[in-house]
Amino acid sequence: MKIKIIIKTPKGQATGTEKKLRPFIIGKKANHQIFTTPEDNQILWELETDIRHALKIQRNVTAYDSMIKGMFSHKLMKKLSDKQLSPEDKKQLEEMLINQTSVEIIKESDAMELVEGTKTFWEKLKEKFKKQEN
Repeated sequence: MKIKIIIKTPKGQATGTEKKLRPFIIGKKANHQIFTTPEDNQILWELETDIRHALKIQRNVTAYDSMIKGMFSHKLMKKLSDKQLSPEDKKQLEEMLINQTSVEIIKESDAMELVEGTKTFWEKLKEKFKKQEN
């Protein structure tokens, strides 16, 4: 199954962000290619993997995206940001994290890969051992 993941970051942050996020989102299993824009504000990962690993990647992307979006809703983060940052700096940081950072998944798969990925262990085993005729 082929998956394309696009990560938007603030300008000049794509390369550093890619190195930090790769182990968390992709892991070590997938064959992947990495592309960045000349402005260094977007990352494109092209992955070739099986359906189960693709679902794990999708779960990790969703977790990362929701973590970024909900970061400033926690009381501890609000207290720390109120103490350390001015209201203008806080607004700028929220703008950078929430609006400029986003993750999008574009899937490319055919119907047979999806069918093979949803078969149970017993169905796969039955296909290996075909019924013999006497």
